[in-house]
Amino acid sequence: MRAKITTPARPAIETREELERVAGEVSALLLSRENIQNRMDAEILEVRERYEQVISQQGEDVAPLIEDLKEWAEAHRLDTFQERKSLDLVHATIGFRTGMPRLALRRGIKWALVLEMLKVRLGGRFVRIKSEIDKDALLAERDTLGKEKLASLGVEVVQDESFYVEPKREDAPAIAGAR
Repeated sequence: MRAKITTPARPAIETREELERVAGEVSALLLSRENIQNRMDAEILEVRERYEQVISQQGEDVAPLIEDLKEWAEAHRLDTFQERKSLDLVHATIGFRTGMPRLALRRGIKWALVLEMLKVRLGGRFVRIKSEIDKDALLAERDTLGKEKLASLGVEVVQDESFYVEPKREDAPAIAGAR
């Protein structure tokens, strides 16, 4: 059986002075973490900007070459790609990939018409009907419905409350220097 790891009990804050001290430590740590995050983001942005132009240029350079390979493959589709959909070359493999099947509308047809034809001709066999609770409307009408009515429907309105610590940025240099 594994031994339980327990964290030592922290002494409770008892005075306003202790409260201010702990809040100062929290503020210093939060601001320090924010500062480090900002520096990291700036470095990431700098690296991204350094490589983005080269990557973009290489993409522009390779696009017409890929198009040339595609044109050759399409021109030789019957003799080269009859048995296999790919061709191994010294430096690369070229070929055609078949995508996943999907439905596409025929020229001049709209999805609404397809929906109606499915209902009429196939008895709605391929038509989905989705019912869902309009939670936004229930919340908007919560005062009108009342707690009892909502409870009879099996729901209640709840609101979470969370504690926060927001460092004061104007005090940041003085507090940040404390650690």
